[in-house]
Amino acid sequence: MGWNNEIPVDIELLVDKLGIRVVPEINLTILDLDSFISKDLKTIFISSPIFDNEIRCRFSVAHELGHARLHKEFLESMSFNSIIEWKKCYQSLEEKITDRIEKQASIFASFILMPTSKLEGELKKYFRENLYTISKKEDLIKNCTDLITREIVSSEIAVKLGQIFYVSHSAMKWRLYYAQETILKVIENL
Repeated sequence: MGWNNEIPVDIELLVDKLGIRVVPEINLTILDLDSFISKDLKTIFISSPIFDNEIRCRFSVAHELGHARLHKEFLESMSFNSIIEWKKCYQSLEEKITDRIEKQASIFASFILMPTSKLEGELKKYFRENLYTISKKEDLIKNCTDLITREIVSSEIAVKLGQIFYVSHSAMKWRLYYAQETILKVIENL
C-alpha cells in the first residue's frame, strides 16, 4: 500500500505521520460504537471486531481522521473525558447535527481512500474494457444519472473498484455516488 500516487492508500501510514495512534478497544463494542477519536485527537480507538477486519478498519480510521480534520473545534468544545462521557454528549445532540457530522466524516474518508484522480483512472480502464457490455457511449452520456444509480452502484463496478482501492463494496458505492461528474467526464472522453 502506498501514499501519494499509489493505491490502495496507506491510511495507517498517513495517521502515523500525523502523530495519531490507532488502537483496538473492546469496550466500544459494548457501547455499540465502531470507532472513536480521543478529545486530544491523538488516538483513534477501533472496536475489536472492526480492528480485525482490515478493509473495514481502514475506512473507520479514515472516518475518524475526517472528524479530526473537519470537526476539531466541535470535538474540543464538547465536555468529555472518557468514551462513556463522549457517547452521552453525542447522544444529547440533535439527530440532524449528528447525521451531518457523520456524513461529512464518511465523505472525507471516501475521498482520502479513493482519490478522484485515481478513481478517474480506474474508471477509464473499466469502461474501456467493458463499454461494449454496458451500452453505447452515447447512451452512457445521455443516461449518466440512471447509469450511476442503476448500472454502477448496483453492479460489479463497485465490487471491482473496491478490490483495487481495498475498500468495501458499500464504501465504493458511496464514493461513486459522489463521483457523478467524474464518471460523466470519463465517459465523454472515451
